[in-house]
Amino acid sequence: MDSPTACRCLKAARVCLAFGVVVFATRAQAMPGTAIFWGSGQSDAEAALVLRNLQEFASGANQLMDVPKGFPKIVDNASLRAVPTGSKAVLVGFCDGDTAAHLVALLRTLSPGAFTKDVDVPALACPKVAPEWQPGPAGKVAAGPENSLHVQVFSGPESDRGSASRGFAIAWLIHGNEVLEARVLGGTDCSSHQVVRLDKARLRVVAECQTGNCTVSEYSQVIWTLEASEAIATSRRKGKVVQEMSCDQ
Repeated sequence: MDSPTACRCLKAARVCLAFGVVVFATRAQAMPGTAIFWGSGQSDAEAALVLRNLQEFASGANQLMDVPKGFPKIVDNASLRAVPTGSKAVLVGFCDGDTAAHLVALLRTLSPGAFTKDVDVPALACPKVAPEWQPGPAGKVAAGPENSLHVQVFSGPESDRGSASRGFAIAWLIHGNEVLEARVLGGTDCSSHQVVRLDKARLRVVAECQTGNCTVSEYSQVIWTLEASEAIATSRRKGKVVQEMSCDQ
């Protein structure tokens, strides 16, 4: 084969290779994703309540996920076939299957109605989850006919300072299906988290850190005032963190 012919063949091969890479990348970007929903309702009012509940969890949910721009939003079957006909759902994004499974497991600890659906939409608007939080101990107690107090602990990977595990808790008050208040019980760098006390107006979470021959216990507590006759009349009285240390001789 003469040089000009060899050159033309080489150029053709490069063009084909480049074209193949573009096609492969385009197909990879267009691979279908999994839609993640915080919950759903049968009417506009029910869907709006689901969205308000998510917004009430904003400070805590933000530690679990960074929602992409344009989300969350209410969608129906006309805009996304994954939504059951006649329902409206609160969409938080589109992820690959593994990420969606991990994220919805976290969200269900806060919203039992969270769910996922496979869709023909690229997984290009996925909430970022960092670090890889895992649900820990949880508690719930009734506080009146329709009120209930909840707490959920989340633990993370080892911190930069050693073997300690970062963690935090979310506490919230529900009346019927509405989240009246939610707050984060401060993050900490401790090896274990445990719900110590949970009663009608008090939530307490303790985290123990082992440092050398010393154990540091950090108590995070929030107290609500509940009005028995006014289901919606609630107030957050105080939140505090107390630390205690004990060391072996």
